[in-house]
Amino acid sequence: MLRKRRGERTETLLDQYQSVVPAPAALQAAQLRRSVPRQPVAWTAKCRLRGDPDGDWRVCLISDISPAGAGLRLAGVTPGEVKSRGIEVMIQLGGEVRNASQELEDVVRIGIEFADISGDAADFLDSLKRSGTRW
Repeated sequence: MLRKRRGERTETLLDQYQSVVPAPAALQAAQLRRSVPRQPVAWTAKCRLRGDPDGDWRVCLISDISPAGAGLRLAGVTPGEVKSRGIEVMIQLGGEVRNASQELEDVVRIGIEFADISGDAADFLDSLKRSGTRW
């Protein structure tokens, strides 16, 4: 019951935050200057702070992203609670399997094409193609 209430509270805080925070496109250019430029996005994700006593996943908003990092909006915490802590971020992507091959006895390598990529996600993938960045 406590987890459910906390989840509802997190969702409510995120809704309130989104209503007063400017859209990513409205962010000042100076905020986005990095060694690797970030692409403004507005993706909902799940985040979990390492060492959090509850270990619960929280709803968060990814506001900008690059191959080197991301800007997140997380409601219900203070800067002191999160600074210098590790964080896990979960983003769900979907696609269509385009090829599959056996690698080991019990391992199959699958290549996918992202399905229905549009808007911010498409802009981010296009920016990666243009940057020539390789991981």
